[in-house]
Amino acid sequence: MLKASPGGRAEEYAVHDFEGFSRYLPSELVNLELVCAIGASIVEHGTVFTAYREHLGFPTETESVANLMAGFTESYRGAYKSLEDWAEQYLEDAGLLHQVPESLRRYLDLESWADDTERNGDIFAVEFEDSVHVFDSTNN
Repeated sequence: MLKASPGGRAEEYAVHDFEGFSRYLPSELVNLELVCAIGASIVEHGTVFTAYREHLGFPTETESVANLMAGFTESYRGAYKSLEDWAEQYLEDAGLLHQVPESLRRYLDLESWADDTERNGDIFAVEFEDSVHVFDSTNN
């Protein structure tokens, strides 16, 4: 863009249009490589990527583009109707609910367990587009 500008010696640029970036609003003088990486991540993962970054803080000039994209991929655990639904699925997948007789399962307080898991910092959840998106905090 700068090389093709009239006069051939342009040194500055500014971002004025960023439609489709959801919750990410780049500053006028943001690093173009960073904007492109965020745009590519939105294309690959959807706009939930911006909710994830909003929770962690939007990237700075010093954050590597590789870390930016890998963090989401490594930590995303899926979209659920509620944090309690995530807890039930997680415990089922881990085989822990197999040990609990069906007659006792309704007495488990999965909502409290999920809240404690989030409060302890093992996961974080982001409400976005009518879903709860769960992320593993140990990968960030």
